Amino acid sequence: WDVLHGSRLQLVKQLPRAETIVDLGGSCAGRPEGALVMMGYPYPFRSLSIVELPRAERHAIYTEHCGDYRDVVPTHLGPVSYVFTSMTDLSHFADGSIDLVYAGQSFEHVTREEARLVCREVLRVLRPGGAFCLDTPNRAVTILQSPDKLINPDHKHEYTHPELCRLLEEGGFVIREAKGLCLAAESLRQGRFIEADCRRHEGLYDDVASCYLLYYRCQKQ
Repeated sequence: WDVLHGSRLQLVKQLPRAETIVDLGGSCAGRPEGALVMMGYPYPFRSLSIVELPRAERHAIYTEHCGDYRDVVPTHLGPVSYVFTSMTDLSHFADGSIDLVYAGQSFEHVTREEARLVCREVLRVLRPGGAFCLDTPNRAVTILQSPDKLINPDHKHEYTHPELCRLLEEGGFVIREAKGLCLAAESLRQGRFIEADCRRHEGLYDDVASCYLLYYRCQKQ
């Protein structure tokens, strides 16, 4: 997990510059500034809104993950606020008002049908040319690690690279960049999960389909 986290720290530093940001599921336990700021997003912003489920609707393992933050949280990059709703309902945000929507390890927490609603809402709130960036587990690898169930009890669906590309493109996005995090090519070659394989390959790779995590930078036309 340290290697996965280290790879995601590298990823966050490569996210696009944006003045208005919506982070889907972007809270961080005990850190009111949220995951993006904590992980080192490098650019100042005018607003960062973190979308989280209300406490009563969260899986038991996440009940205490996010505090009931009601006030704006000042940070060195800009103000952070919280919107307690499902990521399938972004009605809090006006059409074409957001520069960047980020879903870091959250897209897998909704069903495939709900994911289509998320894409529809993200497309609506993004300005023309705005970016939708997301990273999520790669089922081609996680099935080797956990063949009988998903790797997290709150996951609803884990995607393969072709499957998620298809969903994003059908949702109206153009995929500008696709990368993988933590190369697991030897695990795939042998057909078994080799933890040391991932540990040796921290970082971002062009061979997205052979990595433990998938990452996409998409654009609204």
